[in-house]
Amino acid sequence: MSVYIALAPFLLDCRSVLTLGVRPCIGDYSPAERELLRNARRILFPTPRFLDVFEAASISTFPSPASYRYPRSRVLQALLFQVLGWPSARTRIYFGKHQKGRVLRDFQIPFDALSPRPGSGEPRRIESLSDFESIPDLFNPLVIREVLPWDDQIRVTAVQHECLAAHRLTAGGGRSDPGHPVVLSAAEVAPLLKLNRKLTRLIHMDDISIEWGYYGGQWHLIEMTSPPLHIRTCDHSISRHSHICGLVGRGIL
Repeated sequence: MSVYIALAPFLLDCRSVLTLGVRPCIGDYSPAERELLRNARRILFPTPRFLDVFEAASISTFPSPASYRYPRSRVLQALLFQVLGWPSARTRIYFGKHQKGRVLRDFQIPFDALSPRPGSGEPRRIESLSDFESIPDLFNPLVIREVLPWDDQIRVTAVQHECLAAHRLTAGGGRSDPGHPVVLSAAEVAPLLKLNRKLTRLIHMDDISIEWGYYGGQWHLIEMTSPPLHIRTCDHSISRHSHICGLVGRGIL
């Protein structure tokens, strides 16, 4: 009988899940444990260390491979947004000194300069030539994104494609901005939640926070980030891991 197996110790209190822990390599699991991994109904929180191995072996994981990879790379996000053709701020990626020399020809000030890794810092708003002088030496590749005057910015956190919470961000808010909880039943956010659900299903992301900006009568993709552990709503706080345990127990995940 297949069971849910977890590697990272986020679901230790979840009775529906057997947690094996994260070990240096697959060979460090006993033959019986490796058999469990091969036949698991799903492997939960495999960590980046083992994600690619399970994907290659066609073993289902949660979070999905896309949910792991894209929040860790603004380069992948920029390429994905371009392939999808969904509205998003114009973004270019520059590798090496020669390519970076074209930035000021390609973009008018102001623009945002970003690290290729979302976890390594907030976007830097470039508002003058002097602001840009040291930027090319900081990041490689360098991600440049145009600045749009958002009328609204909302971050949606979803698990298994369903919205857990939405937060309205302050102007220019980034990863460090927790935002203010939005009532999910409000008519004003219904189109965005529908759009978010459509996107996460399309790109196979089942554990993700997506930042959206409203401009010119439509919602634009801004950035994807890993969701927080504790999520504030208008009237309470949600433990994401407890919520995931509940989905497992009900056979939804």
